[in-house]
Amino acid sequence: MGGIVSFDLGPKPTHQEGGHLVLKCPSWERPSAFVLLIISCLWLGVFSNNRLTCDRPDLSTTHCQVVRTLGVGLIPRETVRLGSLTTVQVISETRRSDDGDYLVYDLKLSGTEAVTQLGLNTMDQARAQQMAEAVQRFLVNPGRPAIALQTRSIWSFIWGPLGLAGLAIALLRRKPHRFEFDRLMGKMQVFGANGRLKQELWLREIQAVVIEQCSSEDLTGYGVVLLTQRGDRHPLTETYSSNLESKQEAAEAIRAFLGLPPVEIKEV
Repeated sequence: MGGIVSFDLGPKPTHQEGGHLVLKCPSWERPSAFVLLIISCLWLGVFSNNRLTCDRPDLSTTHCQVVRTLGVGLIPRETVRLGSLTTVQVISETRRSDDGDYLVYDLKLSGTEAVTQLGLNTMDQARAQQMAEAVQRFLVNPGRPAIALQTRSIWSFIWGPLGLAGLAIALLRRKPHRFEFDRLMGKMQVFGANGRLKQELWLREIQAVVIEQCSSEDLTGYGVVLLTQRGDRHPLTETYSSNLESKQEAAEAIRAFLGLPPVEIKEV
């Protein structure tokens, strides 16, 4: 067996009926998957995304507004009506961090009704310049009826939550390690996280069930081990873990099911 961990990894009896006993290891995948799903939802709701939309009701005027939203744009937070847009320019601002000062760039939008900033807040000066030039081309081209720009692309929001959701689904599909003792088959079968058979052991070969105790300087761990008539050890887990009571519960369930001698605790 491997090292010692401070939490319980041991299997627990989950089903016993007639000639069938099942033990399963605690599953960390399900709570982890729910945490990932919560993070993916927060990802969509916390980050802001601002949009500039302009339309041209006639050749000489434009109607523009900046809509500040949360997430992918489903939650409007603020709308700034600019009226007819007159100028757009790239501005910069110095920000401070532990690694030193740096510049962030934004678009300053001046209209007949208001002056505001788009909220781009990017360190990519070229991107800010490209967006400003796109707005300028719209202003000088009467034949273009509308323009729409946003500070973040839809993929910058979706790739993260999609990745987290995919990982959560993969975790939910994993099955806990389980141990099945079947008198009819005369076997103990061990199934891994993918549900595939990992090991088989004839029940008639099992001579005893023991709890091994392993101690280090600050931790004490326990593990349930099956001993065969040939003297082979078959530990149910690869590491020793805490919670002696759960190990005793598992070992006693196996002992009673197989009619073996009392469970002993052995130091290793």
